Amino acid sequence: MKIRTDYVTNSSSSSFIVGFKNEESIEEQLRNEAYASERFDTILRDVKKNRISKAEALHEFRDEMYWDAQYVLQDEYERKVIGDQIFYDWIKDHKNREEFYQKVNERLDVWFDEFKKKIEGLDYLALVEYDDHCNGDLEHGIMPKLNCTIQRFSHH
Repeated sequence: MKIRTDYVTNSSSSSFIVGFKNEESIEEQLRNEAYASERFDTILRDVKKNRISKAEALHEFRDEMYWDAQYVLQDEYERKVIGDQIFYDWIKDHKNREEFYQKVNERLDVWFDEFKKKIEGLDYLALVEYDDHCNGDLEHGIMPKLNCTIQRFSHH
């Protein structure tokens, strides 16, 4: 979970894990990306400045996607399992809570395995973050469309 200690606004931000075959291929791959041309220099600078290891990428993915798994499953449980009953009342029961978090971890494991496969052949990974206050075009329009973008984490 990300905790802000500075001034908090209504703006959103997103982090992106991007991947490349190797460091030498970054510039060429970004030049071949149709959407990257608008902000090529910014993207190239940020990718080179924010390299992460595969272990860091896996940790970041698991940490961020744990919350997404909870939200997705909470929606499913509210609709299918408990109907009109309020989810938080339902999950107060220890057995229900154990069942729910077991399902969260199962869902996360599936997503995690898929992510591991996506980064398998990549030797260069970076974690870049853009917000809609200064870089809204990067956050919402450009980065999600790039072929090198492996995963997006939205922080709203």
